[in-house]
Amino acid sequence: MTAWLLLRALRRGAHVSPFLLTLVLLILGYSGFGISLWPNIIPPSISIRAAAAPAQRMGFALVGAGARLEPVTGTIDGICCASE
Repeated sequence: MTAWLLLRALRRGAHVSPFLLTLVLLILGYSGFGISLWPNIIPPSISIRAAAAPAQRMGFALVGAGARLEPVTGTIDGICCASE
């Protein structure tokens, strides 16, 4: 259904609806992939808490992600606000 709507919007020459319909197709594809893999992600004998990393390692990953996201958001903010 979404692919048919996408092709129809492309034939009409629309700009916004093909973009949104492509996002819908991408989300549907990733959802199907995730649902098909979900039973095998964690064996039933292991709890989610046991499968997670230790708290110190998760804190280290959080600090590392924050250090990498800050320059990206600063760059995006600089690009967006430069035109004003």
